[in-house]
Amino acid sequence: MREIEIKLRVKDLKPLEQQLTERGCQLSNPIRQHDVIYSKAGSTVEWENSQEGDIIPRIRKEDDKIEFNIKQQRTSELDNIEYETKVEDGEAVHQMLFLL
Repeated sequence: MREIEIKLRVKDLKPLEQQLTERGCQLSNPIRQHDVIYSKAGSTVEWENSQEGDIIPRIRKEDDKIEFNIKQQRTSELDNIEYETKVEDGEAVHQMLFLL
């Protein structure tokens, strides 16, 4: 799947929510996610300044769900190729990635 992500700073969310609703958007309830991103030697530089071709693996926990996700950066515009799958044992996947 190809993912294009847009991030915006919003000072007052209510007017934006109203405008989006008026245009037919359906907003979900807020969600809480816990991400563990894997990099060489624990460096944050790889994902903070990712460049075209960089590959970023991640384990994401959301409620009772655990997913393994891997992204390949396509451009510097948060345009990624992304694959993800549900994981039964997040700790086992964590240990596998830690070994890599």
